[in-house]
Parts: sequence; structure tokens; C-alpha cells
Amino acid sequence: MKKWTKILLIIVIVILLLFVGMSYFIGRQVFMGSTQLVTCEDTSKVKDSFWERYNMDYDVFCSTYTIEKVEITSTFDEHMIPADYIYALGEEGDKNNPTVELNKVYNSLSPAKQKEMIAGARAAKNEISKSFLASIAQK
Repeated sequence: MKKWTKILLIIVIVILLLFVGMSYFIGRQVFMGSTQLVTCEDTSKVKDSFWERYNMDYDVFCSTYTIEKVEITSTFDEHMIPADYIYALGEEGDKNNPTVELNKVYNSLSPAKQKEMIAGARAAKNEISKSFLASIAQK
């Protein structure tokens, strides 16, 4: 009986050491940044492939729409989140416009209504419909 107790104790100690060792290793890798696949700089801009895929010109988009850099206060821990606010045409300076997150609306629809929404976006052929179609194509 004493033999089984020693074996069980050794197994528990080995598992504990493995747990502590892996926790240290993963924590160190995270601290060194080696587990970060995408840098903050890469996520702050739209990739050139997006503009090319949908035949959009970034400079034309920027000259057509008024884009303002804003900071949003996080509701989680009060830090600031940088963002771009893109004004609707003719509404420059007015942030009191209703905002719709098309992906949330799209995901809540039945498949038949989703097809109808896609058809409408394709028919509209404007920048907003192009970006909406691009966002659902990535899924």
C-alpha cells in the first residue's frame, strides 16, 4: 500500500511541476510578444488587397467622405480606444445620425432575407454596400 502512495505522490508532483513550468513558459512568451500574430499597426489600417478586390481607390474614398479620428472610452476599464468616424455624405460634423451595424442586422435575418439584402447591396453599387459585401465575404 505504501508503494502505491509513493507512486501517486510522484505522479501528482510531476503533474504540478509540468503545470507550473508550462504556465511560466507561456507567460514568458506572451510577455516577450512572441505569441502576437498581428501587430497593432497592422490592424489600424485597411489592407491594400481590400481596396483592390472591390475596385475602390483609397484616395477617392478619403476625398469623398469626411473621416475624423476619435477616441472612445472603454466601458471595461476606462482606457481610450482609437477609431475613425466616417461621416455620411452631407452630414459632415453631425454625429447625431442613426448608426446601423449591418453585420448584426444581416446575421439576425433568415437565409432568404440575407439573400435579399445581398442582392440589394449589389444593386446599390456604392461604397457602403461594397464594404458590407466585403465584410460578409470574409466569413
